[in-house]
Amino acid sequence: MKNDDAERSAADNTHMRALTVPRYGGPDVLIVTQMPRPIPGAGETLVRVAWGAINAADWRLMRADPWMVRLAFGLRRPRFRALGIALSGTVVESRSKRFPIGTRVAADLSAAGCNAFAEYVCIADTDLATVPDAVELDQAAALPLAGTTALQALRDHATVESGARVLVTGASGAVGSLAVQVARDMGAEVWAVTRANQAPMVAGLGAAQILDRESEDPISHTARSNVRFDSIVDTSGERNIFDYASILAPTGTYILVGGPMTRLAQAAIVGSMRSHRNGKTWKTFTAKANAADLSFLLDRAAHGAIHAPIGARLPLTRGPEAMRLAEEHAVPGRVLIDMA
Repeated sequence: MKNDDAERSAADNTHMRALTVPRYGGPDVLIVTQMPRPIPGAGETLVRVAWGAINAADWRLMRADPWMVRLAFGLRRPRFRALGIALSGTVVESRSKRFPIGTRVAADLSAAGCNAFAEYVCIADTDLATVPDAVELDQAAALPLAGTTALQALRDHATVESGARVLVTGASGAVGSLAVQVARDMGAEVWAVTRANQAPMVAGLGAAQILDRESEDPISHTARSNVRFDSIVDTSGERNIFDYASILAPTGTYILVGGPMTRLAQAAIVGSMRSHRNGKTWKTFTAKANAADLSFLLDRAAHGAIHAPIGARLPLTRGPEAMRLAEEHAVPGRVLIDMA
């Protein structure tokens, strides 16, 4: 179907617009087209999507990077039609007493086959979280996946406690910006690695110290200052994980939550072999979609403890451009797609 036809919302209730990915590749392969509007089954709720938030997982799926993505999502072309993992919206059809029509909700579709970048999506009731009145829907869309990754890394894997010193790399990114705030909310002293032009934004998130990754090597700087971290949350994966050994506390934990496949494999295989030999722990993990965790983050957002920096909001018709901006980190903060 032609793109200009797709840009018009369907006049009936049987079709909808969606940002589809007919083949693997860059943002240019994305097409806004019409597809059948889903019908909720037992235990599902139909949501009119308001906002979709772009995450690194979206462009990795789009490009099939790493290649093994194809084993799960289709060898020659994607088995899913529409991209998108993180969303917020309003319930328009439901059989659940928990989510009556009109309820504002957010969801992480990472375990449910994507499709967040569509006007409508059917979501299992168990995957939905209610958005508090004090939280805007664009903010709510930015918390699934990125927020739960930050929360699970710090709470479940680093077991951060009040008074701990935490280093977050890639602190202006989707996960990093929320990790700074979640760690601060836990009572930690947070140090953040970012570019100089992002420093004011990251400082505003509550980082106690900002390390400019461009003017001086953050590891060398902190090592010379005899600074040690109880936990390091590395969202960039730009360097050998064991480079951080000199600034990790004797019983500290290093967690890699993003980066190239080679680095993730290093953390998963070599890191696990070296863990606990000298009291230090090296690990990586994959965050799990968890509605209870998302509800917790939404509650903290409602109380003003966390918020997601948003750098751009683009309409669905400019979906390919939005994906390019996010993938190239061309704007400070998150890139959202307006599904209205």
